[in-house]
Amino acid sequence: MERAHIALERRKTSVAKFGDSMIKNALRSIRFSFFIAPDSFYISERRSVFQMLTSEQPDERTENPKTQSIIEQGTLEGLTLTVSSDSGRFDINLEHENPIIAQISSIDQAVQIGNRIISSIKGFIDNVTVIRYAIVFGFYDEITSKQEGYQALTELLGVNLDINTASDFMMRVNYPHIINGFKSNVVSTWSIGALTTLSFASNNPEILSQNSTKYFRNLEVDINTIPQDISVKTFDHIFSLIEQYCQIAFSVSERGPNGHIKA
Repeated sequence: MERAHIALERRKTSVAKFGDSMIKNALRSIRFSFFIAPDSFYISERRSVFQMLTSEQPDERTENPKTQSIIEQGTLEGLTLTVSSDSGRFDINLEHENPIIAQISSIDQAVQIGNRIISSIKGFIDNVTVIRYAIVFGFYDEITSKQEGYQALTELLGVNLDINTASDFMMRVNYPHIINGFKSNVVSTWSIGALTTLSFASNNPEILSQNSTKYFRNLEVDINTIPQDISVKTFDHIFSLIEQYCQIAFSVSERGPNGHIKA
């Protein structure tokens, strides 16, 4: 009997300790977001960004004239590249297609990717009006059990949980910080997830067996200039924030939500 395999993700919540030797402390995804003021150049300029990044046409392109949204997808250095935009926002997202694999393993590597992305689209930034800017870091590393994650949560975040009975915990907190003269939000969201592999027959919707469950810690660190500050962010401003944003994200992953303040 032919069998197929699928992975179903069940997100539960908690935290892993990022300084732990069992944690790779690496990024699975990184997203650059630009909030654009109404600008006569923006609609035409955004069509050239994917080629600025890759020197190639996207593998897939979806456009909705009604909402003025465009989504383009391809690859860049082995990572899935998605460039999406609408009338007031532009996003560049890089991530590994396998949710268990995290390939960006150091601050230097993250900074290098950030510098390359922003440098490649200088022509775009110079011709539009960027009023807010963000980098969102997605840390995603495997752990041995849910209990390990909850134990680390109690130590790292200072919360009191029964690691044997607690479930469905998620924590989000913002510790604003002045970065290169810009007041920036540093929003971290912490959770534990489970990825379960199931077997089933291709001609039978019933599940035959549950093969395995892998647990992972999931941390998103969203660092962004505050909404109240709508001053124009030039290329030099944006470029100058990359290294510090990366350092802050890794500090949060290692030391907790206010790790960048402790550092």
